[in-house]
Order: sequence, then structure tokens, then C-alpha cells
Amino acid sequence: MYLKGACIFLINREFDNFNEKINNLNLKILEHGCLNAGNDWNFHSLRSPFNRLYFVISGKAYIKNKDNDIELKSGYIYLVPLNNTYDYTCNSYLNKFYIHFRLELLPGQDLFEGWSNCSYVPIDVNKIKELVEYAKSNQISELIKCKSIFLKYLSDFIKPQAAKLQEQMRISAKYAPIYRYILDNCFADLRVTDIAKNFNMQMSTLSKNFKNDTGLTLKRFIDNKIIQKAQEQLLLTSLPVKDIAFSLKFLDEFHFSKFFKKHVGICPNSYRQRNNTYK
Repeated sequence: MYLKGACIFLINREFDNFNEKINNLNLKILEHGCLNAGNDWNFHSLRSPFNRLYFVISGKAYIKNKDNDIELKSGYIYLVPLNNTYDYTCNSYLNKFYIHFRLELLPGQDLFEGWSNCSYVPIDVNKIKELVEYAKSNQISELIKCKSIFLKYLSDFIKPQAAKLQEQMRISAKYAPIYRYILDNCFADLRVTDIAKNFNMQMSTLSKNFKNDTGLTLKRFIDNKIIQKAQEQLLLTSLPVKDIAFSLKFLDEFHFSKFFKKHVGICPNSYRQRNNTYK
């Protein structure tokens, strides 16, 4: 507000796309808990369709793959982005609070999609214990505090990757209608020709532009989304594999299992058994 002569002028400023971005920022907590693990916390070649966040309270463990060899230790938070394969090992004991989640700005497009490395930031152990107490609460005020703390630390992970994330979101915004269409029609019978026809585009042009922008063929992108949907149902529900196959519109369980093993390396039942014992 400022004065000009005898008049008072009120200036109001709004920020581009603020409402849309804030309202579209969707945090989904899929699993959580406090884990006290011993030397039986040993798992090989695990790959999750969601992000894992570990708040280590005490103890020590290790996660590693061909690019990373990371020690999990007290006083740190570790982010394991979705769709990364790691070996997990504990030689003595590990006490941690864990959250498995997805964070989306566009439907079906996780902000950590394509991140290839586990990363970590420091945290006071007392802050972890405080967060756990908030998570236990039924009071809405404390649950809001819990969510705000969680988002604060996620922002700490995102900040060093801001430039990369901006480019990622630029591409996601460009293909947002197509991503939404794939999300709504994420079944085994979805074809690239269906997408091109729906958006009145030449299939060759669509496929070429998508590959140039994302590094993936559109067919591979669709297959990845079907696999992700299947993995989530295997890990987060108790549906029989046969029912999951039909829900994704495969001809039968055999064709679903063949498709799953081609992309994941093991059959659906083995994937469920291996990953359901791990937190």
C-alpha cells in the first residue's frame, strides 16, 4: 500500500501457478513403521516402485549396488529413490523409522523418478524421536507438524537437484495430458497407436519426440508404468497374482507372469515373497 496525493492505493500481487502447483503437490504415504532389525536384515537386489526414507536412530547397516556403497548410521536420513536396485545388509542391529512414499506434482509422475543414487542428510536423533511421537498421535495438529517436518526434509534432498528437477518438470508438463491418459488407461492392452489416435497425432512423430525428450520409447514408458502398478499391488495388497493379472487386463496369469519376469527378472510370487519381508 502506498500514498499518492490524497489517494491510497492497495497493491495485490499473485504468483504464477502458485495455487496450481501447491494444490497438485500430492504426498502419498504407502507404508511406515519403526523397525528394530538384526543380522537377518539382509536382502539382495531389491527394487521398489516407491521411494524409501530411513530415519536411523541407532545401529548400523549398509546398502550398496555397483555405483554406491553407503553406510546407514545414527543421525542421518537416507532417501532411496524408486526403481533403484540395492543390496541391504545389517551385521549387528539397526533401529530406524521408515516411510515409503510417492511425491507427485503431476498424476503418476513421481518427483524422484529417474534419480539414480541414494542420498542422505544429517538430523538430530532427538528430532527423529519427536517425529515418531507426532506420527503416533491422533491429534490433527501434531499430524500436520509431522507432515510439515517430513516435507521439510524432502525439500533438503530436492534443493541440490533443483536445476535437474526443473528440466524434469518442464518435460513432464509438456507431456502432462499424455501422462494422464496413460495413467487412466494403464493396462496391458494399451498401445502407442491408441495414444496417438486420442491426441490426433502421427504415431511416428509422437514416438520420436517422446524418445528425444525423455530418453525412453513410449512403449517402454507404458511397460514401466504397468510394472510399477503391478509391483504396488503385489507389495501393498494381498490380491492373488491371478486377480492382479486380470485387473491389468492380461489374458491370464501366465501372460502376466511372463511379462513381469521379462522386465523385473523374477516372477510375481517371488517378487512379493522377497520384498514383503523387507522394510
